[in-house]
Amino acid sequence: MTLRIVNSPVARLGVAAGYEIAEKRAKALGCSRVHLLNIERGAATASQALIGRMAGLYGVKRSKVELAIKQARKLLMKRTLNSLG
Repeated sequence: MTLRIVNSPVARLGVAAGYEIAEKRAKALGCSRVHLLNIERGAATASQALIGRMAGLYGVKRSKVELAIKQARKLLMKRTLNSLG
């Protein structure tokens, strides 16, 4: 078994709920894997409906999903700024 470190706050919610593979998370949420990965890395926003499905599937409050999405966006911004010098 391979131990994988998950850096995305959004992905960590899914992994904690037992959805370790992005493709399975996306299928259970009813969205594409690419869209979910973009949300998880902070490059895309999630609709309110998708946030609600994530909260339900992951067994957390909507506010926790919303916070994780905001954190992912901040992390992406920080990485982008750091890469610019």
